[in-house]
Amino acid sequence: MKKHLKSFASFFMVTLLLCLSAASPQADTVLTPKPSSADVPILMYHGLTDQPGKVNNYFIPADTFRQDMKYLKDNGYTSITMTQLIDFTYGEIDGFPDKPVIISFDDGYYNNHLFGTSVLKEYNMKAVMSPVGSACQIASEEEYMSEIYRNVTWDELTEMSESGCWEIQNHTWNMHEITDQRKGARKNPGESIGEYASILKEDLLSLQDKIQSCTGKTPNTFTWPFGMYTSGSKELLKSMGFRAGLICASGINHIEQGDTDALFGLKRNLRKPNVSLERLLQ
Repeated sequence: MKKHLKSFASFFMVTLLLCLSAASPQADTVLTPKPSSADVPILMYHGLTDQPGKVNNYFIPADTFRQDMKYLKDNGYTSITMTQLIDFTYGEIDGFPDKPVIISFDDGYYNNHLFGTSVLKEYNMKAVMSPVGSACQIASEEEYMSEIYRNVTWDELTEMSESGCWEIQNHTWNMHEITDQRKGARKNPGESIGEYASILKEDLLSLQDKIQSCTGKTPNTFTWPFGMYTSGSKELLKSMGFRAGLICASGINHIEQGDTDALFGLKRNLRKPNVSLERLLQ
């Protein structure tokens, strides 16, 4: 009996060791820890054109945009949305690409859709568009507007969202101008916080509602017109449901998980026609 028990004990120990060995990583298995930080360049585009005479610092050749997307693809970059960046910073997603990049478009020009959507699909890229609501409303109501300079209509904005290539964010309903009365969406000197909050909320929430009705998604990022932002506006934007803010200061964003305040002043590099993409990514 003792002999049988001894044999059984030996068999049990061998079996246990084999199971543990099978369950444990092999010596040559590399376990990649979940990243807790990332350097994220954000490229800032405005208009795309196929007319050489229309090219300037804010309207680049459509072919240049195609070359940019090819370069990103060939060099291992993965385009991400603002939602993915936000979720990473809040620790709400497990994975994140090694070389992330955000492709952003300001103002909401129709030429972004005309020339950009097919290119994004071709290279499996995603982009973020921040339209101006009042300009989209005008485009939706008036006929025979120039395809070069007009904004997208609300129906076209819906198409873009449904394509899976575009994430739509907020660039104000009607505060995209510099006048004697106000500089973009920035707080005026001497204006009370209450007065400013009331004006900003009325404008931004109007566009929030319209984009939600067109796309089924409520924007989580506010793109400051002209990059003119109000210091200390984070809590005000949060009260409207925003989780991030884009400005126009140049640089690469170093994102640390847990540092959610940093999301409200994200830098972007303007894509000019005479500056190499490689430089903007460094």
